Amino acid sequence: MTKVRGRIGLLAQRQKDYVTIRLRIPLGKLTAEQMEGISQIIEEYGDGYAIPTIRKSLEIPWVRFEDSNKVLKELRKMGLSAGSCGRKVRTIVACAGLGHCIHSHRNLEKMYYKLLGNYYMKDTPTKFKISLSGCHLACNHPYINDFGIIATEDGFSILVGGKGGRHPQFGKLIVEGVSEEEVFNILDKTLEYFRKYAQGRERIYEVIKRNGVDHFRGYVLEGVKAWPRDSKN
Repeated sequence: MTKVRGRIGLLAQRQKDYVTIRLRIPLGKLTAEQMEGISQIIEEYGDGYAIPTIRKSLEIPWVRFEDSNKVLKELRKMGLSAGSCGRKVRTIVACAGLGHCIHSHRNLEKMYYKLLGNYYMKDTPTKFKISLSGCHLACNHPYINDFGIIATEDGFSILVGGKGGRHPQFGKLIVEGVSEEEVFNILDKTLEYFRKYAQGRERIYEVIKRNGVDHFRGYVLEGVKAWPRDSKN
């Protein structure tokens, strides 16, 4: 459906004139009031159900395209907004952190909102996904995101180049034991590298594969003190 192209949060369905609306739900948290409001929307404009996503968001299918603006307006009244699509930094996903998880090494909420504010919806050669995990158990799948951040006892580990889909890839360990400030510096350089070297609609893993891991590390880790234990990973 060409009229959906460029519309944030709208996914064309196979069925003509219908769309799925993708929400952005920070940290995956919904209030009771928001859940009640969403329930009313899916009953009135959808087909009576919504679908949770792997990125702690929600999709509402079977919305008529002509009703999509009304639905988005109602969602905004609840403090909710449409999720990202297309060639941009997608909705950032994070685990529960110290809020209620016994395994997490630190509270991630402030870092999450900083990531969201600095990078969400920024233009990239093709989609770019970021995941922030509080421990090595990695319940929010940092290993299959373009940029995975894992909190450890002595800082953060960073993986780059993961993806799901038809041809899944595990991200490569780029660095361990870096500070929060260095995480943001490395992410800035990763996006800079991606924009500089991507050809066509390559994902970041394809760029790294073509140029070599050492080339990528040399670009993004300049000035960083901590390095991976095995620089050949």
